Amino acid sequence: MSKIKLTILQVGEENWAIKENIPNDMEWLFIKPDQISDFVTTENNYLTSSKLLQKLPRKISALLLTEQTYGPELSSLSSFFEVYEVFYPKDKHATGITEEFLRSKMAQRYDSSSPTQLIRQFYKGLFIGQYGEKLQVSQIQIRNDFEGVVNYQGNNYLELEGQFGEDYSFLLNFAYNIPFSSDFYNELFLEHIIEGDIDIRLVISLIVDGSVDDIAKEWYFEKEDLNQLISLESDISGSLAVKLFAKGKGIVKLGPLHRRNGRGGLGTFLLGGERHIDAIGHEFMTYFDPVDFKPPLTVYFSGFRSAEGFEGFWMMKSMKTPFMLICDPRLQGGAFYIGSKEYEQKIVDAIQEKLAFLNFSSDQLILSGLSMGTYGATYHGAKLNPHAIIIGKPIFNLGTVAQRERLERPDGFATSLDIQLLNQGDLTRASSEKLNNHFWKSIEEGDFSNTTFALAYMKNDDYDATAFSDLLQYFRGKKHKILGRGWDGRHGDCSAEVGAWFTSQYRRMLSNDFGRKEE
Repeated sequence: MSKIKLTILQVGEENWAIKENIPNDMEWLFIKPDQISDFVTTENNYLTSSKLLQKLPRKISALLLTEQTYGPELSSLSSFFEVYEVFYPKDKHATGITEEFLRSKMAQRYDSSSPTQLIRQFYKGLFIGQYGEKLQVSQIQIRNDFEGVVNYQGNNYLELEGQFGEDYSFLLNFAYNIPFSSDFYNELFLEHIIEGDIDIRLVISLIVDGSVDDIAKEWYFEKEDLNQLISLESDISGSLAVKLFAKGKGIVKLGPLHRRNGRGGLGTFLLGGERHIDAIGHEFMTYFDPVDFKPPLTVYFSGFRSAEGFEGFWMMKSMKTPFMLICDPRLQGGAFYIGSKEYEQKIVDAIQEKLAFLNFSSDQLILSGLSMGTYGATYHGAKLNPHAIIIGKPIFNLGTVAQRERLERPDGFATSLDIQLLNQGDLTRASSEKLNNHFWKSIEEGDFSNTTFALAYMKNDDYDATAFSDLLQYFRGKKHKILGRGWDGRHGDCSAEVGAWFTSQYRRMLSNDFGRKEE
């Protein structure tokens, strides 16, 4: 992720740069609608000369449309912009060619009554890349004289029960400060559950760079504010100190504190990325690119990653077919895309929504993932009846993985214990079996009659050694098509080979089943 000099192209009748204050490190280009053709010619000549001189071509970060309708020449700007980089007024109604162009670019709507705000959004929200991290439950420091009950539920929650007084009093803080940059919107989200008659207040202090106690600004957030994503911005860089105050009586359950470089409403992680959340504050994110609006829709579930954000963007984009990315930011690097009924249904709904947008049927859907992503693709695939499921290094038996932490592979994948605790409430063998069955029950109830499985696996997998054989057993006697390829080695071995096989299966299906030949 990096901050670059932005170039904005406005196409309209009145140049915003005349009345608005444009930042010094933002280049503002303005043309009228009848100048589009000349602009495209000039820009293409510039791109050609840049290649000849081996110079990096200029990247225009956003196209700002300020009029209601445009002529057919508008479509000639298409090659200069990716999806979500085109902006169109909320109060205008596009028709014809303009409407088609906006749909092809998944144009974002803006409030034309506030140009200043939009320019600020551009300045802070149009950065390259993505960044997200979290402060874990283990980094919470409780005040020394707290007399209530303290219970750690793994890395899921820190539970505090007791009487917190009639007035707000300091309860805890996070041991480490959070870096804060004036270049971006800084987004925070605290996972929490409140039980009883309790009020909490989050106090966030911005400490100036190079100082330990010079507070430039403070923000206060009440209980109801914390159900939403918090977005902070300032012209001063530094670090954030986070404290929690409480009053009343009951239980406070605190999970990780997420911190992300935000885009001020222009997308989560990536431009156009969407955030989904259930009633208890568990999140997942999706990113969608319709590409050419032709089948199939390919969906990639991100693998386990400690840095929050999407995985597989360039791989999926290289397929040149509509694609969707899904990531799970919970726990250390993901919680395998399972949770409350609401959470799981929202994942299915998000995929079906994009299928409907494209006017595709379920047999024009391919689900995929590697490692943690194999669980999401297969488990949710049971409700989606996809054309294919392409996966590598499957992990299906999460309860078995958790039990192996005791003796066979201590500290090998401790997050499996947190996942079982989150979904089953304890770490007994009986609950491990229930967690395993949570997956297989979904498989039994699913319809895979029209689904081809392409599955790469490790013959000596030290996470889930029986995932592949178990899947074969469940499908025994049924007319299902399974393509398997195994390698000697453990879960972390042969990543390059598995990745190459994974993409080759994608390209084979795109060519043979959907007539998409590589250019």
